[in-house]
Amino acid sequence: MKVFFSIFFAIFYVGIGFSFSQSRVVISDDAYMVLSNSAYVVLENNSTNALSTAGTGGNIISEAETNRIKWNIGTGAGTYTIPFTKSAGNKIPLTFDITSAGVGSGNIVFSTYAGPDWDNLTYKPGDVANMIAVCCANNSANVIDRFWIIDTAGYSTNPTATITFTYLDAEWSAAGNSITESALFAQRYNTSIPGWADWYGPFLTANIGSNTVSSGSVTPSNLFRSWTLVDQDSPLPIELLYFNVICKDGEDLFFAWATASETNNSNFTIEGRDDTRGWINMDQIAGAGNSTSLIKYNKVLKNKYSCKYFRLRQTDFDGKFSYSTVVAKNCDNTVFNGSGSATLSVFPNPSNTVENVYVQLTGLDSEEEVLVVLIDAIGKEVYSKVTLSDPGGSVLEAIDRTQKLAPGVYTVIGSTQNTIYNKKIIIR
Repeated sequence: MKVFFSIFFAIFYVGIGFSFSQSRVVISDDAYMVLSNSAYVVLENNSTNALSTAGTGGNIISEAETNRIKWNIGTGAGTYTIPFTKSAGNKIPLTFDITSAGVGSGNIVFSTYAGPDWDNLTYKPGDVANMIAVCCANNSANVIDRFWIIDTAGYSTNPTATITFTYLDAEWSAAGNSITESALFAQRYNTSIPGWADWYGPFLTANIGSNTVSSGSVTPSNLFRSWTLVDQDSPLPIELLYFNVICKDGEDLFFAWATASETNNSNFTIEGRDDTRGWINMDQIAGAGNSTSLIKYNKVLKNKYSCKYFRLRQTDFDGKFSYSTVVAKNCDNTVFNGSGSATLSVFPNPSNTVENVYVQLTGLDSEEEVLVVLIDAIGKEVYSKVTLSDPGGSVLEAIDRTQKLAPGVYTVIGSTQNTIYNKKIIIR
């Protein structure tokens, strides 16, 4: 006999092996719980067996970002398993092994879903802005065709956990993908950057016998919401955070750039060109090889060929390379006509509490008066200074760390007599 009923807009398909009480839900002998229409199933019991399976197992079908299991785990610890299944015969359980309990009466929301094809960019989670990697603007061909949502709330400190993802062969080998199964590893999306690049986790080998990938230990600060599995040869992404060129002391140029992380990075080449020559190699700087932390680079060079355009080439140990965006910089005494067409740059961004923040306005009139203001998240002015643009129509202002800015999101405003420019900056 089969019974149908609904709770919290969730439709459950119940076989003989399904039972529940106020404290536990047990799914056994291949019974199904199907979540649909933005379902929210809440588990109040923080014990690891509050949701469990028996006999030949159980199945919870989510298959949408908003079809969710909300588990009020709080300060619980141990291995929490959600018996996700895509469809009959396609079990993809997720285990969340808490090795250090969270602080606070928090909860964790779990869901998972697959896309219709290789192009993850068309069905990425709501908090994900890109699928960018150093190889390409859309790295979906190197990403499994599935996302997992692990969303914490109510914690002052998140748990420390190891996550084990189960995947289906059809979702890495689908037409359009270019994935080596054994090279799959877990990545999560950092909404603060925003991007994938600042945490790669361990480059572990996928267990192709059990179709599982372990995240390794995920610290509280790295437990963000959206996860997927990526080929280690093309992670999401090796991202250049910024590349800036500043005119300095006549013919000198100051180049500054930063990476959130690096994989197999042999070197950077600074290239320049003017209106008549091709691209010229100005200098080469060694990369860090492999890194999962923020690294900042800078170099002062003579502009021997009076180049007006600059770019950065990044080269891997195997010879593969990619380019930054092109930066235009005129360092002679040409006066630009501002007329509301200036450009405001703020770097480094994100920044931290022990380094200077640089604010640059270009495309201004010569000796134009500019007010630079920094405003915190609640609208309080924490820095202001009036300065004049140089003969080339630019302003470079350093906000030094004697200001003791607290971590948070700030707005940088550069205003002239006619126009106001603004940009957000994150200080961590």
